[in-house]
Amino acid sequence: MAIVTEAQIIKVLQKYNPWRRNPDAIKAETKPHKRVVDYEALKAAEHPAIRQFSVLSGARRAGKTTVL
Repeated sequence: MAIVTEAQIIKVLQKYNPWRRNPDAIKAETKPHKRVVDYEALKAAEHPAIRQFSVLSGARRAGKTTVL
């Protein structure tokens, strides 16, 4: 026997999920974000003097993999 029903859990989750409250928020939140680092990484990758390697360093969880 569950202390909380599935319907109660769904009700709470819908309350805290802005995409359920406002479906238009999905469109606003899922737009791609253009960042300076994206352009800089592409410029370094296409640079004629850089032959084999580029090092992308930064803090943990800063989005390095996303840039790649």
